[in-house]
Amino acid sequence: MDVTFPQITQVDLVTNTIVFTGVNFYDTLYTATAFYNDMAADSVSITSTTEAIATFNKGVPISGEDIGTWNSRPQLIFKLDGSSDSYHAIRNGYGEA
Repeated sequence: MDVTFPQITQVDLVTNTIVFTGVNFYDTLYTATAFYNDMAADSVSITSTTEAIATFNKGVPISGEDIGTWNSRPQLIFKLDGSSDSYHAIRNGYGEA
């Protein structure tokens, strides 16, 4: 079992995507999903162990709060392929994303 958990250090909105920047992202053997305002991203691409891009085909869901606030935190979840085990990326300063 991998004991190095993914951590999110920055989240940015870019057009119809949310870009997660961090460390220890699982780039193999895991499938990533992302949520924002209870809406699932249409796709998530793990581009490296430090970046993931969540795409919302109809645009990033609207929130009345800034993207970094507690109530509107984007979530990035890694699920081990072939298993029910999943890991939430931890957002520095907020605890579990």
